[in-house]
Amino acid sequence: MITKKFSKSFDDALTQAYLFHSEFVADQALFGAFSPKFGITYADDFLALITAADDTKLNQDDLNMQTAITNDLDLKMESHKQHYQKLLLHVDFAWPGDVTKLKVFGKNLYDEARRVPAKMVNLLQDTYREANSTAYKAALIAAGFVQADITLLDTYADGLQNKLNEQQSFIRHSATRAEERAVAFNKVWDVMTQISGASKLIFTESPAKIGYYLLYPEGSGSEPLTAPENLTVDVATMIFSWDPVEGASEYQLEMAIGTEWEVIYTGADNFVNYVPPASGIRQYRALAKSGSNVSDYSLLMMYNHVAILPSPGYISLSVTNATTGELSILWESVNEATFYRLFHSQVALGAPAAGEYTLVGEYPTASYADAFPTNYRHWFHVVAGNSELLSTASDSVYVDMPLVP
Repeated sequence: MITKKFSKSFDDALTQAYLFHSEFVADQALFGAFSPKFGITYADDFLALITAADDTKLNQDDLNMQTAITNDLDLKMESHKQHYQKLLLHVDFAWPGDVTKLKVFGKNLYDEARRVPAKMVNLLQDTYREANSTAYKAALIAAGFVQADITLLDTYADGLQNKLNEQQSFIRHSATRAEERAVAFNKVWDVMTQISGASKLIFTESPAKIGYYLLYPEGSGSEPLTAPENLTVDVATMIFSWDPVEGASEYQLEMAIGTEWEVIYTGADNFVNYVPPASGIRQYRALAKSGSNVSDYSLLMMYNHVAILPSPGYISLSVTNATTGELSILWESVNEATFYRLFHSQVALGAPAAGEYTLVGEYPTASYADAFPTNYRHWFHVVAGNSELLSTASDSVYVDMPLVP
């Protein structure tokens, strides 16, 4: 990851660059006489670099945009939760007091899904498949949950997934923008370094002029530490990083879910690899230290960590009793999975594709056995999960269960 070459804030570096340019224009004849490198176009080229750096988005702009996307995501979650609760109400209308039906429509999963957008997507997708299936559609419509309501489950799932994708894309590109900003400012800093170095040879008789061109003007040594800037995360490696702070000997990175902050790193490096233990929206902030001297916190960075378990790699189907339709179903276990959801679709013999999938059940082990109707083709896929995460569905496989003469 490209970081800036200086410890000043971007604002301070930009202010100093404009002052450097103004003073350089007044002294350009002296610089030009010292070296042809500082020719007639040097000042204009320097100003062009400063302007380009000034035009790069600041960290606060990125944070504001990310906050707007997250707020939009929160609004979607509220409307989607209300529609899902409407579904549960009509499930109870259609099958009064039937706890099993409520579980089919994911009521036992809702408490987690309502807090994690990625899980809400899965819940809406699953409930749409169930509600739109021939097994349950007619009863739900008769109870008042009409086809438009059923379709809205799918529409909401797609919209929420698109908003999640937008958020994650913005976060990924935020790191790119941070590097672009660092590159632009580093070019300005390189020019300032050249001017500062030459000034020490040009103005040997004027310490005040040399002092004006110092990159870091001398101070009392008791200046407060500046807050870390450019806090970002590389989503490919989950490395959090921030710009170094002049005079800092130690950094601290903190994470919050809601309003409770937790220190997740303390050390001399201005980067750390950290993988959140579960999905969800989190806030991060960093500060710099040097003994008892502690900086302000950096600007907050929000990150929506969406984690999934790997899906089961295969499903094995074997007919154990063709007369009664007994099937043995095995699938690959997944590390960290504590349960598996088996989905089933029953279609005509020879049908080229599965129909609507319904949930057979949730099981603690990677196997299941039961009898299924003969004279049909049976499709299956499996989703792995634990208390925090779900996998994507495994590949679907089928077995034909013909009638036995």
